Amino acid sequence: EAIKGWKNFYESFFKNSNVKFEDSGIEFKNEEKDDLIARVESKVKVFNPDVVLLDLRLHDSDFGDEVEPKNLTGIQILENIKEINSGIQVIIITASNKAWNFNIAKQKGAFDFIIKDGNENPQKAIEKLKLSIEISATRAKYLKNIDQKITSFKNYIKINNHFDDKDDENKTQQDQKE
Repeated sequence: EAIKGWKNFYESFFKNSNVKFEDSGIEFKNEEKDDLIARVESKVKVFNPDVVLLDLRLHDSDFGDEVEPKNLTGIQILENIKEINSGIQVIIITASNKAWNFNIAKQKGAFDFIIKDGNENPQKAIEKLKLSIEISATRAKYLKNIDQKITSFKNYIKINNHFDDKDDENKTQQDQKE
């Protein structure tokens, strides 16, 4: 919701910090849902963030009484981010205060859930956001590295298992010839 002033808020919020803030640059309302998800995924791969601030409802199809939480665009993006690197910390920032949205976001790997509530004390909300970002940034430094090592190890295992499978196949063929 950059147009509504959130981009200005975050730029000001991070101005005197060592945080590099970058907004997605995507006008969510003008995108097809699948294109939107793909563009955000691409942006995350290029920017390689430690922390992502993510809304749950990013597409017009997210607004309706019959939308299941798992089908919300934000949840689908959260899943994709965790596939890219499970160490990237995702903070859901949304106007939704539904417990099932919170539960599914936590199940999918969200670090925190901050409700944009017009009735809340803005100073308290900003302090909570700041603390959540600080903690998640610290966690990301370690967890992103661990995820990369695990991925490298899995790839190594796949390569070696592939060779082992061929070796086993060759041994079986030789045994059959004898």
